[in-house]
Amino acid sequence: MKLTYFDGTNFGDALNPLIFNRYIPNLLDADSSIQFVGIGSLIGLPLLNTPGKKIFFSTGYGKYGIPQQLTAADKVICVRGPLTAKVLGIDDRYAVTDGAALLRDFKFPIKPKIHSFSLMPHWESEYRVAWKSLCAETGIHYISPTGDVEGIIGEVLQTEVLIAEAMHGAIVADTLRTPWIPIKAYHNIKEFKWLDWTLSMNLPFQPTYLPPLFESAKEASYSIEDFSLRDSEALSNKLINRAAGLAIAAYHRHFRKRKVISKLNEIKGIAPFLSKEETLDAKVELLKEHIASFIGEYGKHGK
Repeated sequence: MKLTYFDGTNFGDALNPLIFNRYIPNLLDADSSIQFVGIGSLIGLPLLNTPGKKIFFSTGYGKYGIPQQLTAADKVICVRGPLTAKVLGIDDRYAVTDGAALLRDFKFPIKPKIHSFSLMPHWESEYRVAWKSLCAETGIHYISPTGDVEGIIGEVLQTEVLIAEAMHGAIVADTLRTPWIPIKAYHNIKEFKWLDWTLSMNLPFQPTYLPPLFESAKEASYSIEDFSLRDSEALSNKLINRAAGLAIAAYHRHFRKRKVISKLNEIKGIAPFLSKEETLDAKVELLKEHIASFIGEYGKHGK
């Protein structure tokens, strides 16, 4: 049975081997005829457009692509939240929460709180703006969403409040009992998946919006192309967009950057979120019960 997830540099995806190699190590191998689909907004992604049985555990839909139709061979153990359950046409009882909540059961070393505020952007945002320098100007510790997964967890543990554009930054912070504040700077960050998770934890989703910042002409041009026609006028559009990108990047570096810094300072005064202890514990116990049942079934009948 193969552990299936988006194998990139993103923190949320990188949680899969850390968590499932602990809970179901004896059931995982390289046999892709059965895929254990874990943490992430994986439903609708091309990586699931493969033959064979798929077993879904705490997986979510993030409005990336068209969700796959479940087949008779597929098995849903649980999904991230009620919105994913609705998309798949399954009962709400399958909506538990994100599997990253299982980190609650890990014994991480106790670390002192040395950062009043930390910020973790979405992994795609990291390439658009020099977040680290912005954080330095506001006294906020920067956490890269593409760093070492256990190193990131350690940094979250040392943080009093996490400002998170990365959803799994917020999920892990909540699990480790670090209060968090959601932000959104770019249109490609899907609120659907955030709502899916926050509903599962009986939390509101009230993000603070930052002005989108593009400090490079390349990224500014790409942002324009996202909204441009891509037909016979594509070449003309690209040339215009490149010129516009240069102008936008210059404006952002000299003017909008100050607005973003001001907004980051304002965010420090916002009341953070944290799920109730009893809600988190109940969700973690339910996830563990599902895993135990899964191990019992597949341990008896083979992979």
